[in-house]
Amino acid sequence: HERKVKELQKLLAENFTTRRAIRLQRASTNSTRRQATPESAFVLDVSHLDQIIAFDAVQHFIDVEPGVSMDTLARATLEQHLLPPVVPEFPGITSGGAVQGGAIENSSFKFGRSNDSILEYDLLLADGTKVLATSKNQYSDLYWGVSTSYGSLAIITRIRIPLLPAKKYVSIE
Repeated sequence: HERKVKELQKLLAENFTTRRAIRLQRASTNSTRRQATPESAFVLDVSHLDQIIAFDAVQHFIDVEPGVSMDTLARATLEQHLLPPVVPEFPGITSGGAVQGGAIENSSFKFGRSNDSILEYDLLLADGTKVLATSKNQYSDLYWGVSTSYGSLAIITRIRIPLLPAKKYVSIE
């Protein structure tokens, strides 16, 4: 993971001096519209950011790259009898897509939207600077702003998601 991030940082730093617009190349998209990429744009391939980085079943969190799909995430956490507070119903949506795209089709009266429970993000800024954004640190504006930003504020490289015990049965009231 760190090797991939360092390479992205290097590419962003090199591009920053040219001031070219950045377009992200993802592994897949659920967008129903096509957007033309200007020839002058710098295309940054983030399609390889699709791995589970760390899983802590004791402290109940998982670190994932933004390309990890929610169905992959749910399967991995359920093996340990844990689940994120909110799991989008659309299985192909990625963890990064749920955050930056808003995933407003999913929510929980108790936990809000997917992004409302995120513990922290590793983000890359346009100049390649890597920052850790939490709800209470010096980058809290990015932490709160990255949701539904569609990648316009920063590039997510790691998401720390809290996990809750998954019970065998649920009761609906």
